[in-house]
Amino acid sequence: MIMALLVGLFLGFIGSIPVAGPTSVMVLKNTLEKGNSEGLDIAFGAGLAEAIYAFFAFWGLTAALVQFPGMINAARIVGALLIIVVGIYLVRYKTDSHKLKQAASADRQEHRWLRGFASAILNPTLIVTWTTVVTALHAMSLLRMHAIDAFPFALGVAVGIMGWFFLLVKLAQHFRDRMHPESLDRIVRGMGWAMIVGGAIVMSRVAFKLHFG
Repeated sequence: MIMALLVGLFLGFIGSIPVAGPTSVMVLKNTLEKGNSEGLDIAFGAGLAEAIYAFFAFWGLTAALVQFPGMINAARIVGALLIIVVGIYLVRYKTDSHKLKQAASADRQEHRWLRGFASAILNPTLIVTWTTVVTALHAMSLLRMHAIDAFPFALGVAVGIMGWFFLLVKLAQHFRDRMHPESLDRIVRGMGWAMIVGGAIVMSRVAFKLHFG
């Protein structure tokens, strides 16, 4: 069980490092706009959602997706569309200092984590991601595949994700006070274009695989 916890911790941390995903973009954007607590609350919700996916992947989702492989391509397509839509929103984003102050003052802390949770739980590509990870763990025999170990594995994933986002938030906060609204716009738009390109690549790969088998 300790090994499952440690492996989940490592995979959760490493798997969260790419910063072009919806959750990373939300965490960065809200940290730059509103501060540490906003970004960390969103990261907590996202970590919880990914831990749920990791738990079910470990528990037995792998078998279901092997039996119904069409679900994998469908999940990738929907996830790519989600990434592209968020990317378009960010490309069109423009900072309004007055609205930022209003949003910060009106923000309710108890609801912040729900944004991060929704961004992850509604992203079906995470089903594929964690199923692939668990399948690899099966193949390499790194862990005993007992159902009970799904609990420490999922806990490790959540802690690992939160650990990475904590570092990300600290780095973003370091530069936040030196940043003008125009600079924030450029960063957010850059992340938006990166998401659009990433989503398009995923969709093209799925289309190529479906066409050529």
